[in-house]
Formats: sequence, structure tokens, C-alpha cells
Amino acid sequence: MFFKLFLRYRIITIGTLFVVSGAVVALYIMKKPPELIIAAPISIHTELGKTLEFAMRLALTEYGEQHNDFKITFVPIDVTSFEDAGNYDDLERFDSFVRVVTDPRTVAVLGPVTTAATMRMLPILSTAGILQINYAATYPGFVVPDFGGPTEYRSFFPTEDRTYFSLIPHMQQIADVMSERLAAEKYTDIYIVSDGSAYGTTGADSVKASVSQHGGTIVGNEVLSLSTIDTLIASIKEAHPSCVAAISYPSEVFRNFIDALVATGASDCLSGTHLENTYQALYGADLPRIRALSFNPSPTISVKTNEHTRKISEHYEREYGETLNLTAAAYRAYDAMRFALAAIDVSDGTRKDVLHAAKNMKTFKTIAGNVRFDTYGAAYPVVVEVVDIRDGKIFRRD
Repeated sequence: MFFKLFLRYRIITIGTLFVVSGAVVALYIMKKPPELIIAAPISIHTELGKTLEFAMRLALTEYGEQHNDFKITFVPIDVTSFEDAGNYDDLERFDSFVRVVTDPRTVAVLGPVTTAATMRMLPILSTAGILQINYAATYPGFVVPDFGGPTEYRSFFPTEDRTYFSLIPHMQQIADVMSERLAAEKYTDIYIVSDGSAYGTTGADSVKASVSQHGGTIVGNEVLSLSTIDTLIASIKEAHPSCVAAISYPSEVFRNFIDALVATGASDCLSGTHLENTYQALYGADLPRIRALSFNPSPTISVKTNEHTRKISEHYEREYGETLNLTAAAYRAYDAMRFALAAIDVSDGTRKDVLHAAKNMKTFKTIAGNVRFDTYGAAYPVVVEVVDIRDGKIFRRD
């Protein structure tokens, strides 16, 4: 009798243990936050790539890796070799990117900033229904004529199916602001200088079209290179422009061109994007003895004392022991991560709902100020600022 009771209660005890253990495991699984992935294609082994990755990680750390019942994992995708090879048409074989995109946990992709690579990635992201956040002015869906002008991108990404958002105005919007300001100040004969990159080429095309629409005249349009600076300066002198519009990435060649422009007196007016940030950050000097109208897609000068940008710079210096040069790139990447997290925070964690949450965010507060989105996800040009530099001094901002 005793033996039977022992067996019965032992079975009950063991069964109870199994039930309790199962319940505990189930509760743990239920309580364990589902993992979501935010990915970012970056050329990691460059100063720009290091800056972008740092800023994105900082934003995620501040937000908290576990928030709203989600565990957020940041996955930078190194596209350095992909970009160097120029193998944009073979994206399906770009295993790292495809592997992340096909992972059902991936709900947002930040960037990339490489124009040609972006154009090949966008169809995949759009088809997968993944939120894509752009934080660069050279955005192919808006500005690259060969890959997608206004008609093409609108047909390729219809309103109801769009998956992308741009946190800064695209190049055509910046060019319009530039042309309006130059026309208002009677700078009507414009000489365009670009660096031959996708940024320079699309920027030059945008400025050319916009200047003409505002009643101006293009008196020259040349591509900048180290071997052609002297020839270019001579051409500018001959054309007698009222202002030179320079669309270029920061580079030694660009700096040499500005120095030559100033030294020769070929023009006393220079317009472009981020001129003061480019010159001061890279070369430690103000733009000398020339009037420069700098058109910034998101304010740089005004945010240098901003608590967020100051914090980003301080964290960067502590981590790497060096000064953060690419301030604008850092805070844009920081904002891109914040935008993705904000969308996730009010979603159920699925791709579809994260994208839906982003579409419902009509405005978003970036470091530089509020951004509003148009029908196609592009930022309104409300954050374009004009910085006026004369005699090396910034004296007016409007």
C-alpha cells in the first residue's frame, strides 16, 4: 500500500514539476523581448563609415537596447569592397546585404549613402516592405537622372507602397533655394563647377535647371580635377560670372580650387552646400576674402553648440581620442537611427507595422529642427539654411 502511494505521489510530484517548469519556460519565452534588426550599409573602413556607425550606435545606446518589449540589434553591413568593385549590378550575389534583408527580424535599413549602390538596393527593400531611411542629399530616387528622375521614381515607388523616407531635402530642393537667393541678390550669371561624383553631377544638373527657371544664365559648367584647376580658373575669368556655384564633396582638390579662386580674384562670390563646414572642419580656416553663400540641407553652424551635437562630439573624442570632423554626417546618422526607433516604438514589431508607423509620422524632430514629409517621403526644405560669409566672418544667417 505504502509503495503504491509513493509511486502515485512521486508521479504527481514529477508531473507537477514538469507542469511548473513548463509554465516557467513559457513565461520566460513570453517575457523575452523579440529581437528586431536595424541594418545600415556602410563603408566601415573609412572615416565616414566609422563616423556613421558610431553615431548610430550612440543613438541606440541612449534609446536603450530593450524598449517597448523589443530587443533592438544594430547590424552594420560593410559595403566597402562592394563599392570599390563597382559591382552594383550583381547585388543578388552581395551575400551580406541579401542575408540581412531576407531575415524576417529586419524592420529598418538606414542609408546607404552611396548613390549607385542605393539604387540597386532600393527595389529589394521596397519589395521586402522594409522601412528605408535616407540621410544624404544624393538620393537616387529623387536626383539621379540616369537611374530615376521624378517620373521614374514616382512610378517605381507609388505613394501607397513607398518604403523610404528622407530626413533632409534632396538636391533639387536645395538647388531651388540656392537659385532663388542668388536671383534675389542679382547674381544672375552663374558658373557651375562640380567634382564629377554622383553628388557633383546631379547637383550641377539640378542647379543648371533651377537657375534657368529663376531667370539666370549659365555661363559655364565644368568638372573639377587637380590637373584642370589652372585652366578652369582661366575659363572663369573669361566668362565673368557674377557667382560660382561649386558642387563638390570635401577634398584637397576642392580646397585647392577655392584657394585659387580667391588668390586670382576670378570671382568674388562662391555658392555651394556646406562650404563653411567643409573648409573649417577639414582645413582649419575660414573662407578668406570672398563672399560665400553656403546652402545647407540641414543647419551646420547653428547646431555646433546644440546639446546633441556637442554630446556626439564629446562621446566620439572619448572613444577614439580624436576630434570628430564629419559633424553633419554624424548627426544625420544619429537622427536616422532615432527615426527608425521612433517608428518601432509605436508598432507591433512587424515589418508592415513599423513601415505603417513611419508613414503616420507626418513630422519628426531632428537635431536641426522639425522635418515634414511630402507625399513621397521627402523632407520639406524647411531646414535649408543660408550662411553668408564675407571676409572670413559669418555675419548673417537667415
